[in-house]
Amino acid sequence: MLFGLTTTINAKDAYKAVKVYMFGFSASFNDSTVNFTDIQAVDAYVENNHTHFLVNRDEYSYQLRYYMESIQPDSNPTCLVVYALSQKNAIKKYLKLQEQYTKKAKIKYIVNAIPTSKFSFKTVLPDELQQQLIQERAANRKEE
Repeated sequence: MLFGLTTTINAKDAYKAVKVYMFGFSASFNDSTVNFTDIQAVDAYVENNHTHFLVNRDEYSYQLRYYMESIQPDSNPTCLVVYALSQKNAIKKYLKLQEQYTKKAKIKYIVNAIPTSKFSFKTVLPDELQQQLIQERAANRKEE
């Protein structure tokens, strides 16, 4: 009984809500086009330990992938998300990745910018919090 209580407390405290600065990158193996989103401030959840790993990071990549597929059908893009806890570090990472496809590139890439007005990341809850929210909504519907 005590073990179950302990794991529940640990799961609840496993994440913390923070503002992160992230940008997305997409590339297609079908052509030489790469895309960068703007750096965006996003309210997100990170692991509450020394790594501060972005929770459900793949969900943010899928958001970008779905957007890219909506504007370029059959592009089959590979998408990734890069984040930092400070804007300064996010800018450093952005410039370093962009440099690989402009100045240091062995082949010529077409580099496109995706402005925030066209695409912005949406906050993704940790799985445990999403499940709790679904249960609360279902309970509220039953009461109505």
